[in-house]
Amino acid sequence: KLLSLMWEVRTCEHLKTTPQMDRASHARLRMVWSKLQLVKLLDPDFDLCVVIDTDTMAVKSMNELFWHQAPAAVWRGTKTILQGKKRDERSYGTPGGAGRVKPLGGINGGLVLMRPSRFEFTEMMRHLETYRGTGIGAEQDFLTDFWKNKGGIVGLPRKYNCQMHQVALLGPQAPEDSLYWQMVSNHSE
Repeated sequence: KLLSLMWEVRTCEHLKTTPQMDRASHARLRMVWSKLQLVKLLDPDFDLCVVIDTDTMAVKSMNELFWHQAPAAVWRGTKTILQGKKRDERSYGTPGGAGRVKPLGGINGGLVLMRPSRFEFTEMMRHLETYRGTGIGAEQDFLTDFWKNKGGIVGLPRKYNCQMHQVALLGPQAPEDSLYWQMVSNHSE
């Protein structure tokens, strides 16, 4: 009730997972699939939405995020930060055994810019029926796979989703102007 004083709260049930969704998830990420429902819940009231995990904290205004093209997120697993550009389809993975593709990284689902659409939600649920996750990244691996087949995902600068361990890994390349910090907890819903 307290949140409703400042925000419009829209509730939903957890998205019922399937065995393939569970296999495509690290145990701590089993409940994150529910965030996919935002594309349905916010249509037609909003043109864009920013989906932020509960372990992510905004430390500055979010306004500039809405200047970016959706869908957009910070890339993980790549040496090049693809800011403002769609990722080349060939860079998503390398051929693996048995006709599978070994993933080379996808989006970090801690902060994702999406365009609400009931139609796209229906497409997502249809894609989930045949989705065979290749990693343990749950919905972020799914969204990478879904959007790469629909024309790509725009890369956001790291300042939109900086994780504590990245500061040590990136050294002088760590973003000093970070807008969001992701804590990477045991419960990321």
